[in-house]
Amino acid sequence: MNTKTIKSTKEKSWVLPGVKLTHKEFIEGIRNAEQGSFMTSEEFKSKFYAWRSEKYK
Repeated sequence: MNTKTIKSTKEKSWVLPGVKLTHKEFIEGIRNAEQGSFMTSEEFKSKFYAWRSEKYK
């Protein structure tokens, strides 16, 4: 008896389950998010360490 593995060709969903979103809406959302402000690495580190110290008291 020969066993064959069948490759799944179904693409993974890049949106949340139950949310209907077109590719154009997805790309537009990314562009809008990129226009906002970003944290510097120093800001991220300070906020991360503050969060971690609060979580693991």
